[in-house]
Amino acid sequence: MQGQRYWVERAFEDAKGECGLADYQALGWRAWHHHATMVMLAMLFIAEQRAAHQPGLELLSPRDIVEMLKESLPRKPEGKEALVARINQRHQRRRSAIASRFRAQQNAAPT
Repeated sequence: MQGQRYWVERAFEDAKGECGLADYQALGWRAWHHHATMVMLAMLFIAEQRAAHQPGLELLSPRDIVEMLKESLPRKPEGKEALVARINQRHQRRRSAIASRFRAQQNAAPT
């Protein structure tokens, strides 16, 4: 059960950090429901994108999807090369963090 709770908490963290769940400033239940619905739709879109890109990008995160949207929506684009470089840097940091955590667990294991 504890393992399932992690993913629920992780989904809330992603919704708060990447989709604006924590940025609620409207008054009343109706506005709150509208805000929560929009956040859930954004999270659904992110989940669909993660599933669509899963075979090639196992570390694709909501932040990566936000970066993709920023690049593809009409704004000041930095170029696809800059986008790929940012995502690759983030993935390298994640790989390093995973490896570090694994090493820490290996060292902490009783021998």
